[in-house]
Formats: sequence, structure tokens, C-alpha cells
Amino acid sequence: MPYFDDNFTGDYPTDVPFTGKDLEEMYPMAAQRAKVDEAFETKAHENTKLLQDGRPGHRALWQHFVNESIKEMNKIYDEFDIKFDLWRGESYVHERLGKMVKRLEEQGIVVPDDGAKIIHLGKSKNGNDLPPIIMVKSNGAFMYGATDLATIENRMEEFKPDAILYVVDSRQGLHFEQVFKAAQIIGLADNVSLEHLGFGTVNGKDNKPFKTRDGGVMTLRALLDLASDAALKKMNAGEMGRDLTDEEKKTISKIVGMSALKFADLINERTKNYIFDEDKLTSTEGKTGPYILYAIVRMKSILEKMGAQTLITPDDRVKIAHLAERGLLLRLYAMPEAVQTAYDNRAPHVIADYLFKLAQDFNLFYHDCPIKDANEETKKSRISLTKYTLHIASLMADLLGLRIPDKM
Repeated sequence: MPYFDDNFTGDYPTDVPFTGKDLEEMYPMAAQRAKVDEAFETKAHENTKLLQDGRPGHRALWQHFVNESIKEMNKIYDEFDIKFDLWRGESYVHERLGKMVKRLEEQGIVVPDDGAKIIHLGKSKNGNDLPPIIMVKSNGAFMYGATDLATIENRMEEFKPDAILYVVDSRQGLHFEQVFKAAQIIGLADNVSLEHLGFGTVNGKDNKPFKTRDGGVMTLRALLDLASDAALKKMNAGEMGRDLTDEEKKTISKIVGMSALKFADLINERTKNYIFDEDKLTSTEGKTGPYILYAIVRMKSILEKMGAQTLITPDDRVKIAHLAERGLLLRLYAMPEAVQTAYDNRAPHVIADYLFKLAQDFNLFYHDCPIKDANEETKKSRISLTKYTLHIASLMADLLGLRIPDKM
């Protein structure tokens, strides 16, 4: 391959010499080998240094990695309705690294340590000694700490944010504690709040990080396929979607699987691990996505059968005549508090839990408060209450990224 030929002077190939599937397999294989093969690990570090130094062949091959990775990630992100306003990798700040380290050396903040360059951090918030953050390894390669600090520097210059939130695995907690403390020492964090929003791991039924059957890394695509297949299986067994055609079942099972997967992740308290069980998360009972979807589809169906519009108007008044109506209305009034609490605590599970309780209250209302056979005044009130509930439930579902099928 020309990428590693020091005598190569032409244009590097534009065709990607690997697939997204290859990338999925290469990284875990290389990481595992590096744990047991010291020579291999040393070679990997040497190549990292060459990449950072800008060797053309390494940069050309690396750019292939980046482009292919983004292409593959966007395929699944598009299915999840996830969009990014800005997409920048750590390489975006590479040109800053040398200048930043040199400046901090001149200020006496970055100091030499056995060939490496580090920042001593002192005490943590809890009073414990923090290990120093390594900026540059002894072989001259920049470390993640340097990249993260350069990124903060860039963001402060370009965006001047009030807060920067890092949504990263909780197991990286120490790293971010080091980065934030270093940012304070350097003076980068004087006008910004730096927060690590750690999240737990998705575990298998053995309560260990979820793996494929052959022991590989479980991808988001694989999780979505498991959830969608489980939803389709339940539809074919008559547990949901009894009146759907086979084609409708295939389409709606993907929507249900997607919403089930999102809700299962978000109903869980962010910092905690949880067990992935596709049969449970696609159940129509309990704290599940399908339970939520069923309730919202039922709201729509009621309004359709009553010939009512879903649009709320000034004429939509509610008159309480039953305890179930009162409970549902009080739940609706609690929505702003739930959203504020979720925002203040960076806790999306609060919104998910609120939506589940709202669905419960609506189902109780549906069971105890007939609409069709009620007198006109009560009927109109209950239709209005259903419209309000549909509006709030749809809003909360949208905040969680749940798609609602037209029928189930």
C-alpha cells in the first residue's frame, strides 16, 4: 500500500481500502492485541506519533478512516432522527496543541516528568490527590488531555459558551475531573461551567457489558435490529397490531423498536447501568416505549372516533366530574415542573417517568370515564381533556425522540 511507502510521491488512492464493517472489527481486535503484544502496542504508539506529526501517508489513510466512519455513523443517526449542527473531531484543534503546550511551559504550568510533559493538579473537590494530567508522552505524542484542553480553548474563543456539557461514559469520570481542574489552573474555565454528564453501560442479562454472541462489541445497529425484531415477533403473535397487515407490521415494528430502545435508555437514571432485554423493553405493559405509544395512539383514536379535531381551541374547557379526571388534570399541570427538574439535574429520565405516569393516568381515565355514552356537557369536557393530554404527551414524546405510529 502506498500509504506506508516513504518514497511514494503521487496522489493517494481515493477509493476506501476497507468497509465500515472492517472498521468495526479492526479497533477492538487491535485494542485486544495491544494488551498482550508489547511490540504491537509500541508500533501503534509510533504510528500515532507519525500521524500527529503530519506524515502524508498516515494522514491520507486516517482521512479515509474519518470519512468512512462518519458515513456509517450518519446512516444509523439518520434512522434515530439525530442531527448535528457542527461535527468536529479532535484533529480540528491539532494545530493548537504545540503552541498551547509551549505557552504553558513558559508559564511553568506544564513541566517535564521522566521525558513526558505534565500538569500537576493538586487536590480534587473531595480533597483527594489528583494524578497529574499527561499532555505529551515521552515519545512526543499528544495525549487526550492536551486535545481536550485545546478544544475548550477553541470553544471559548469561537462560541464564548456559558456551559460545556460532556456526554461521555461514566467510566471516564477521572479523566474529565483532571481536564476540568487543568482548565481552571490554566484559566480557561473562568467564565464557563464544565460538566461531565456520565452515563452507565448497556449490559446483557448476565449484568456485564452487552456483547454479540461471538463476544464482539454490540453496535447501535444491532440493538435496534434486536428491538425491532422483538416488536415484530409480538405483532405476529397477536400481542399488538392485531388489525395490521403484514406490510404495516414490518413498518410499524421498526417505529416501535426504535421508540422502545430510546425509552428504555432514557427511563433509566443516566448514571446507572441497565440490562438490555428486548422482550421486556418491547412489552406493552410496564415502563416501556410500546406502553407509551399505545396510550398516545389510543388518544388519537378516541378523538377520531368522536369526530373531534386534535387542535386545541379556546372552547376546550374541562369540568371535573370524576377522580380519574382530577388525577389526569393534575398530572398535566405538573408537566412544567418535570421539565424544569429534568433540565436542572441533566436528567432525561424525569421526563420519561413523567410521560409514563401521564399514560397511566390517561388509561385510568379511559377505563373509568366513558365518553361516547356521557351527556353532552361531560362528553365535550372529556374530549377536551383527551386533547390536552394528547398535546402534552406528544410534546414529551418528542423531547425524548419517540416516533408515534398512526396505529398499533
